[in-house]
Amino acid sequence: NNDNATLDLQNGLDGSANVVKSWIDGEDPYGLRPETVTVQLQARYRVQGSGDEGWSQWMNAYDAWSEFVTDQSELDKQGLTADSTQKVVEGPGWRTNWTHLPMLARLTNETEINEIEYRVVEVKIGDQDISSMINASGEEVYRDGIHPYEPSQETTGDANDGYTTSITNTLESTSISATKTWVGDEDDQWDSRPENTGANNWEATFF
Repeated sequence: NNDNATLDLQNGLDGSANVVKSWIDGEDPYGLRPETVTVQLQARYRVQGSGDEGWSQWMNAYDAWSEFVTDQSELDKQGLTADSTQKVVEGPGWRTNWTHLPMLARLTNETEINEIEYRVVEVKIGDQDISSMINASGEEVYRDGIHPYEPSQETTGDANDGYTTSITNTLESTSISATKTWVGDEDDQWDSRPENTGANNWEATFF
């Protein structure tokens, strides 16, 4: 926080962020899909017109807003609370949104205006906490070891039309191989085995 800051919202609270959740799991035939997921509103900011290199790191939106106030009570008066950045999403619609978000702010009347951009990330699938990391290419991705659903996301939109994040949870694939053996028929001496169109290996793989 800047101790000399005052909340200065240049264009009021007219921004929005939406999230749409989808599942790729064959309509959940195994009953693995949780009843809820938890998502978090994140934000980043830059001095207006400073270019892509001017963006801050993505962070909880409340932490971004806090950069422009001396006292968090100023945010509370606008309904911009710490709790407001996290929401539980459930079916059948699997979507939620935030409205009345600040899009422009500055520290004081004398300092430069900052623009604020938004996205939504998944932080919990059912009761399983998940998190993201920066990979070798500098991209933020979800960490490995999330089972049985693997999350991915994409955010589109802009300050004028609002931001929409599409989050997809894909059921991870697995395979089971089985081999059939015959005992006691002297290598099918009496021709009693059922026909096997796969030659004589009697193997199968299921995905």
